Amino acid sequence: IAVWTLVWAVASTFTCYFCGPLVAVHLTESGVKFSSVFRFIFILPYAVPSVITMILWKHMLNGTFGIVNRTLQAIGILSLDQTIPWLGNANLAQLMCVVINLWAGFGYFMMLSMGTMTAISKDMYEAAKIDGASSFQTLKSITLPLVLYQTMPLIIMSFTHNINNFGIIFFLTGGNPVVKDSTTTMAGGTDILVTWIYKLTITLQKYNYASVIAVLIFVVLAPFAIY
Repeated sequence: IAVWTLVWAVASTFTCYFCGPLVAVHLTESGVKFSSVFRFIFILPYAVPSVITMILWKHMLNGTFGIVNRTLQAIGILSLDQTIPWLGNANLAQLMCVVINLWAGFGYFMMLSMGTMTAISKDMYEAAKIDGASSFQTLKSITLPLVLYQTMPLIIMSFTHNINNFGIIFFLTGGNPVVKDSTTTMAGGTDILVTWIYKLTITLQKYNYASVIAVLIFVVLAPFAIY
């Protein structure tokens, strides 16, 4: 559980953090038409309460009647008697947790990056243009370094948030699927420490175990917060 929690936090943090600025740069620098419409669409998953969106994704990814499998069957990728256990296989469910968290969270970093980009002096771009820099060189040497420098502290905040990201896991998978040690630990294949604490207190009423784990989480996260 501890290893998956760490993998989940790192993967969720870096996918959202790097995808957000890349989308922001593309919408701003490439001259995409109706970029404001795309910004609105991309920020919607972050603006809508995660309880709603995660429950919707849970039903869409259902292995038996989910719309994702039915769509794949309808277009011929899967046969009518074939399904993909999106949330029924532990490894695949973990991957889907990271992917759906990226869908829900990159819009936040996109908007922050766009705000940072508006603060970059136009004189820097004009100087680069006079020096003969291409659009890619300007992006690589001016835009991305300054955006990453200004938003780098958000990595720490996002990392601590994802370690304690109860909503995504609980409402999407409920910690499932069941794995071989679930009968002894009550933890499923996608449970992270905070959802495991919930099960220990609500289901098993082992408040002593849950308290110890909660203190350990604080001990691990405190140095990041202090730094």
